[in-house]
Amino acid sequence: TTCVAFLYFADEKVDVAVIETGLGGRLDATNVVRPLVSVITNVSLEHTEMLGKTVRAIAREKGGIIKPSIPVVTGATDPTVLAVLRRRASSCGVRLRESSKTISIVRHAGGKTVSLASPRLAPGRLNPGLAGEHQIANAALALLTLDTLLRTSPGRNISGALTSAVIRRAFERVASNTGLRGRLENLRYRGRTILLDVAHNPAGMGTLVRELHNMSEANIVAVFGVMRDKDYSGMLAELATVADRVIAVAPAEKRALPPGKLLRIGKDLGIRMVNGGSVASGVRKSVRSSRRGVILITGSHYVVGEALLALHSENT
Repeated sequence: TTCVAFLYFADEKVDVAVIETGLGGRLDATNVVRPLVSVITNVSLEHTEMLGKTVRAIAREKGGIIKPSIPVVTGATDPTVLAVLRRRASSCGVRLRESSKTISIVRHAGGKTVSLASPRLAPGRLNPGLAGEHQIANAALALLTLDTLLRTSPGRNISGALTSAVIRRAFERVASNTGLRGRLENLRYRGRTILLDVAHNPAGMGTLVRELHNMSEANIVAVFGVMRDKDYSGMLAELATVADRVIAVAPAEKRALPPGKLLRIGKDLGIRMVNGGSVASGVRKSVRSSRRGVILITGSHYVVGEALLALHSENT
């Protein structure tokens, strides 16, 4: 499939291809490419059975995409992770560029708009198209990647197209431009507020929980499903700090953890748990079980995807 994707990009004569590793980096099939820029977003404990049991070990695997003389950028801020990535970059003769140290971020009154600037690019004041403080950090890393790309010979050929206005529109329209769903997505359904988020590991769930605290959301009923190879205990522990009740569900995916297993773990953690069955059934139960507050749907891309289909079919 990686070869098919590369062939498709070549046939379409794309100007720039953004290629995401499937798992880790060092041994991933995508790592055969010699990129214009290597980008390491962040590192957390995930896929530990394949990548290692510590963030240091996982950082070594992700750092495997750093190549000699190829610029590299990161959004990571963990000192342990940065130490690993800096060593790898140094051994390849390149300097690690960190978005947290390079990109200027100014938050304006009201909290809805920010101004971003890199050494070469200044899209100015904008309203990020995806909600959450973490998405501002993601935008900063994207801007640093563009800034770094413009320092390369191929990048200079497209510099005329990357005006401040183009970059600002891209950040503001990122959801419609990409089709991304389920990133703190807010929907209204039968008079209720529904939040959908694809957080699928403890780090992602922790980010979601912080955003919910920032939003001062209360009376949260969570519809939660997860894959059996994830750290679902850690995710439930995070969720328990904001959810009044958790409805356990299983998407139609063979890797899905049965709701009964989630119920046992949740009850051990002191969480009020309900067996929701399928995702569609769990969403219906969440609406019936409470007439106020917010319904949060999270735990997996599969869960959010099935929930969006279920909500759409009932609204049409």
